[in-house]
Amino acid sequence: MPTEGLTKEEAAQAFKEWWRQLPPEDYTIFSDGSEQTIDRKHCVGYGYAIYRNGTQIASGFKQIRSDSHVFDAEAIGAWRGLEHLITTLKDSPNSRIWMCIDSTSVIWGIRGNAPPTTQWAFHKCHKAMKQLDIRIKWSPGHMEIEGNEEADRLANAGATGPMDQAIDKLPKISGVSNDRPPEAPIRRD
Repeated sequence: MPTEGLTKEEAAQAFKEWWRQLPPEDYTIFSDGSEQTIDRKHCVGYGYAIYRNGTQIASGFKQIRSDSHVFDAEAIGAWRGLEHLITTLKDSPNSRIWMCIDSTSVIWGIRGNAPPTTQWAFHKCHKAMKQLDIRIKWSPGHMEIEGNEEADRLANAGATGPMDQAIDKLPKISGVSNDRPPEAPIRRD
């Protein structure tokens, strides 16, 4: 269970303590999604912030198609943050990576229950998890957790920001790969 049976307040306090005690070589990726209506236009976007040793080292945000939902943005944001870190991780391939996510639905998707709308993003996460030391941690939203608040701010900017032009970002119900989740166990802490 992503929440470990804790209240949001208890989990936020435990998360802050956990984050302070992480080894300095570990990376944390906070990601979030945002869905807004601005001037009668439906806007959806994602944002991510990457930290190492308590310091933000990278961030990003983009808008996705208006027929998407916040869940799609949350899932895509988790992958885009991980993708960004992986492509720049050449100097520390053995470092542990923590995906800190405030959506329990996205956590369940990463753990193997990928919905069809963003299945591609989950499958990319699964593939990366087979190759690197990547773990998932629930980061309760709107609880003054620095990285989560930054990802939330970036996701809001993403909803009206530049469009993610990658073809794999489109929400899909049909025509998606129905590949089975990887057989390798996914580490949870």
